Amino acid sequence: MMVQQPVAGAEQPVVKMYSSKFGEIYSRQTSAANRKTVLADYNNNDITIDNQIQEKLGGDMLTTFRGGQPALGVKMLMNGINSLNSNAQPLVIIDGVMQNMQLNSPSLHDGFFNNLLAGIMVEDIEKVSVMKNGTAIYGAKGANGVLIIETKRNKSMATKIDVSVGGTFESVQKLPDRMNGEQFRVYASEMIGTTGTKNNAFKFLQTDPKYYYYNMYHNSTDWSDKVHRNAFTQQYSINVQGGDDVANYNLSVGYAGSNGTIKDFNMSSFKSGHALHIAIG
Repeated sequence: MMVQQPVAGAEQPVVKMYSSKFGEIYSRQTSAANRKTVLADYNNNDITIDNQIQEKLGGDMLTTFRGGQPALGVKMLMNGINSLNSNAQPLVIIDGVMQNMQLNSPSLHDGFFNNLLAGIMVEDIEKVSVMKNGTAIYGAKGANGVLIIETKRNKSMATKIDVSVGGTFESVQKLPDRMNGEQFRVYASEMIGTTGTKNNAFKFLQTDPKYYYYNMYHNSTDWSDKVHRNAFTQQYSINVQGGDDVANYNLSVGYAGSNGTIKDFNMSSFKSGHALHIAIG
């Protein structure tokens, strides 16, 4: 309140009132505060959403690819490794449903992992969110953080058909030049000479073509050429959206095929998705 003193001859003072209401320090909310959301990108021909999780959420989630196998997935850590015995990866929620990522399920081949995200087309995903403090909402399962994936939903009554065709070419990286068989034998013999050994019966030093082990130690095989190759990834998908006052639908089907830069590391899969929402009332 501020009061101005009356001027001589005035009958009453001038009084002004100021509001005592200031901006609220705290506001009500129904979701966890520490949350970040990014939209899916459909222009890079990713066969799984793992690539975009690494690129767009790298500052909020530590991701490491498990290998060069296409669609093998990434190892995700949001709150660090907080246990040596139990799983430290975040809880995955897809359209409100908790997912069992089968991280502890055994594999027929060593080094291979289950990746449920490989069964979802990137074109069907609308946005991805990370929630670091998910314990209050999801309990102990959300202690390692929560990864929330939301798929597309129809927003119009008009029928909409989207067709997507994509391809990606990946070339083998340039590797440094290495010694061939003859150069390695010269180098190895020089190293052996520095040891002071008097043994000269090393098999790889024999140069007689009739020697039994000659072919074994006189090959100059380019193992990089035997192992690596240029790779091609292709994807095809069809999405149909529509509805009316009673129900909305979103249907999709697609195929993805990818060749890894390592020979015999191939991946192909047929994917489908559907969503139906019925208005009751």
